[in-house]
Amino acid sequence: MSVIKDLLNSPKDLLNSADTNNISDTGRIVSALSGIVIIGMAMMEKKGSSLSKWIKIGSGAVLILKAVSGLRPLNKALGISHN
Repeated sequence: MSVIKDLLNSPKDLLNSADTNNISDTGRIVSALSGIVIIGMAMMEKKGSSLSKWIKIGSGAVLILKAVSGLRPLNKALGISHN
């Protein structure tokens, strides 16, 4: 039961971490534009599996989250710190 509780709390821990909020304005702009382009490409794609489209949409959403909030959840999850 502890493993399930840890998995459910992991996203919350990533978002509440103080050392993830240090992204520049240029980085935010690039992330937002990249996320929009990736999601747009996924939506326009007629061929391909549904899974690949959802992976692209999810990747774009993470980039947009990074741009809007300044958080870097992937870096935190991988243990990367630029402080």
